[in-house]
Amino acid sequence: MSTGFKKPIKRNRKKLIQHDDQEEEQENKFMDNFQQIKKQRTERRENAKKLANLFGELHQTRLENEKEGYYNVEKKKPVKPEPVPLEHVVFDDNYMLDTDPSSDEDEIDLLKAAKTYLDTEAHEKIETTIEDSKKVEIVESRDCWNQAFFKPGNKSIREPALISRELGIGQKEIHISELSATSNGRSFLLSTGCIKDWHRSGWICPNYIYQWIFEVVALESNKMAAKNGLSTLFALWALPGTKVDTKLPHIYKQRYIHVNTFKSVLLAYDAIPSQMIEGITVGSPVVETDLENYNTKTSRHVPLSQLGWMLKAFSFSVRLWSKAYTNYEIRHVIRLLLQLSLDKTGFLVIQEIQTAIDNCLSAISSSNWETEIKMITNDVCDMVPSTKRQVHLLDSVKTNYERSRYLRRMIGVTCLERCLEHEVPNSIDYISTDQSLIKQIHQIFNHPKGFFMEREDIDYEECCIRVAMLDAAIGIDDDEIKRDKVIVLQMAEELRKIGLGIGSRLGVMKKTLANEMIQRVWSRISYVVGAARKYA
Repeated sequence: MSTGFKKPIKRNRKKLIQHDDQEEEQENKFMDNFQQIKKQRTERRENAKKLANLFGELHQTRLENEKEGYYNVEKKKPVKPEPVPLEHVVFDDNYMLDTDPSSDEDEIDLLKAAKTYLDTEAHEKIETTIEDSKKVEIVESRDCWNQAFFKPGNKSIREPALISRELGIGQKEIHISELSATSNGRSFLLSTGCIKDWHRSGWICPNYIYQWIFEVVALESNKMAAKNGLSTLFALWALPGTKVDTKLPHIYKQRYIHVNTFKSVLLAYDAIPSQMIEGITVGSPVVETDLENYNTKTSRHVPLSQLGWMLKAFSFSVRLWSKAYTNYEIRHVIRLLLQLSLDKTGFLVIQEIQTAIDNCLSAISSSNWETEIKMITNDVCDMVPSTKRQVHLLDSVKTNYERSRYLRRMIGVTCLERCLEHEVPNSIDYISTDQSLIKQIHQIFNHPKGFFMEREDIDYEECCIRVAMLDAAIGIDDDEIKRDKVIVLQMAEELRKIGLGIGSRLGVMKKTLANEMIQRVWSRISYVVGAARKYA
């Protein structure tokens, strides 16, 4: 009878020992191969480094030998860039306007395609339509900040013309007239500096040559010739010998630049005629602009550098020879400068426009300059009716000059008055002008039916504009603000309430800008009055 258990099988001990030895041998063989591979890889890296070092030393040795002339190669000398004088540097300022979408290239491509694929009658109709569209006055949207002063696209800019209106022409005048006919002649004449030398020697330059040099600065296609023309003009304006009063008639009548010359340059830049209405007085000399038989025209953008130089030259003429200009002409020029600052091209020379406005303001008579500035603001607000554009007029006026600060304040006051008159007709008639500007602003601000008191359905963009105009109208004169601190604090408190009504949870850009503008204005005027209280 079996118990069900099997007898364990006896394994051979020799076979077990032999199997363990084989595994150990394979493992040792694998480790030897791995170490050998690793050693070979390390040797290859070291050899590559040695080889690179050898080639580097060989290359360096060859360079040194070449410098010494061992390979019949001349010894190389280090090339040092020669400094270029600043007066010879010509900047290409057309790149800012090359991306203008209003180019004429699309029209040219359209005409080419029509000529290729359509019959003659259809091609002529398309060409006539394009020509008629150029004559139509473009009505811009009032939603954008800019207002076009120049027509879009490339300009057919004429060349400067020398027109003599005087008798008794001498040899120097004849020489200038002969060289002024071509661009190379003008460039040669102004680069030699002979006009400056003649002036220093006592030659009296006729007034029509001053007008011609001014046109060279603005219209010459060669920028270096235009720059030399600017330096020539300033040299002619320098008074030789002892200082002579610039208000003497025989001095300023000879040297000043006519307003009509300035306007003819703007028209040559393809200015929109409707932006330049309100002609010059009847007695002023007229400069012809129809010079097609005398000059050739080139198609190009408005030259920004020359536009800035032209504004600089003309504003200096107004400042130096102020007696040569009437108050009406100066007002008209300042209005044109303010309108020019709203153009996309004019905005690129905003600093020159600011300086030109300062120079023109300084030429106004000291007896009635405040009245003249009020008339300027009324004129420019007539030409720029949109508040979204009026607020950007402030960018063209500096704040470091008394008359400029007053112009800036009057722009703000006039804008607020016209807005209130539009909202509540005949409301301006009850605002007294025989009081300080801050009191006038307070009456406009506190009108019960005005923008600041009617706070339902606030237009946040318009709110930002109105508060910016209010800030400009109040001004930066701390003494004046402290004199009327009671009403200033009332306006600051009302502004703070408007800001609280807008709220702090902001998510719309217009709402955010309006709130930030309100906080900036009420905190500024509150600080000025608060500082006065603290140290009183």
